[in-house]
Amino acid sequence: MASQHMQIRSKTEFSAAIGHLESLIDSLKRGTIFINQGGRSILLKPSEPFDLELEAGIKPNDGICREKIALKLKWEIRESRL
Repeated sequence: MASQHMQIRSKTEFSAAIGHLESLIDSLKRGTIFINQGGRSILLKPSEPFDLELEAGIKPNDGICREKIALKLKWEIRESRL
C-alpha cells in the first residue's frame, strides 16, 4: 500500500471546531474515518489498541500568550485488513 498523508489547518470558530470533533468521535464509534478536503481524501480504519497523545502548552511572547492543544491517535493494522 502506498503512503498517504493529509493535514488540514484553518482558523475557525468554536462551534465549527466542536462539529469537527463530534464528527471524529462518531467516526471512531463506527470504526472508519473518512477525511475529504479539496478533492483529496483518505479512509482510515482504526483498530485497538491505539496510542493516544494529548499535548497542551502555553507560550508567552511579547505580551501575547499562545495556547495550544494537540490530539494524536495512532494505531497499526495488518495489511490483510485493508
